[in-house]
Amino acid sequence: MLIGAGVGIAFAVSGGGKKKTVAQVSTTTTTPTTTTTTNATTTTTPAATVPAAPKVSPVQATFDQNLRATFYTINVSEQGGGPPSYTWKLTPPKADPTCNKFSTVKPSKAVWHHSDTDGCNHALMGPAGHLGTVAVTIKNAFWTCTATFFGTNTASGQPAQRCTKV
Repeated sequence: MLIGAGVGIAFAVSGGGKKKTVAQVSTTTTTPTTTTTTNATTTTTPAATVPAAPKVSPVQATFDQNLRATFYTINVSEQGGGPPSYTWKLTPPKADPTCNKFSTVKPSKAVWHHSDTDGCNHALMGPAGHLGTVAVTIKNAFWTCTATFFGTNTASGQPAQRCTKV
């Protein structure tokens, strides 16, 4: 003869769908000779792990006298998050704004042409060459990193700025 039965089930889902918890609350069945109790069961699905930020070298500038141009390169060591994308930008010298012939050679390399015929005034150069700033932004699925270089002379730039999570 069945005297009483009670069943309770609760489901809890955290926001964003990243973690699910399923709990079965105590189930008790009572008959004249048997009592059965089932304890709670919990299942947890971990959230996706963000890989370490890419390792980004300083920008390396190499002046080519024959081409009257400076080539800028950056090296990125992928840490996860898919292949990076690169966005290069030149901020030309304030005193020489027409000295702005700049383009991307390949994703990790850009060139700034700065001869007289490229609209550059060599009387306005400083100790770093033409006084503009080259910047590169590197992005993958999880990170955005930036690095800059000031001038057109052959040199290695400052360490890349800190990467930030997307």
